[in-house]
Amino acid sequence: MLPQFSHGYPGETMTQPLFGTIGFFEALANLLNGDETWRKMATPITYSMVYIFVDSVDRVFFLNFDKGEISEVVELAGRGQREADFTISATSATWKAVITKEMSPMSAMSSAQLQMDGNRATLLRHMKKFSYMIDMLTRLDPVYE
Repeated sequence: MLPQFSHGYPGETMTQPLFGTIGFFEALANLLNGDETWRKMATPITYSMVYIFVDSVDRVFFLNFDKGEISEVVELAGRGQREADFTISATSATWKAVITKEMSPMSAMSSAQLQMDGNRATLLRHMKKFSYMIDMLTRLDPVYE
């Protein structure tokens, strides 16, 4: 079990993680790892992913998925610090639009607002699962600065 996600960032509470922080991704891991529907659907997902916020947030996060369970959440010092199967980068405004469902991930990718490195066919094959993950992100109701 990953640690609780409150790290004392301004605006972050135990129920609402601060968007663009390690606590945000730890909260996602705790939520997904405890969700039976996710655990059943995500068993084929054994990949590592890097999420990059390319603007004012300017942070990089690494998540490791092992048969659907998020087994590692780390904030990296910068790009290229760890190899990953997928690297997804966007501005914080684009990430927020995807998480709040103002924009679909497919629209964000096709308009190049969301950049992805890795095997697109694999990502698309699991799009239903990743859409479920985005639904769960919405449920976190993060605080946006």
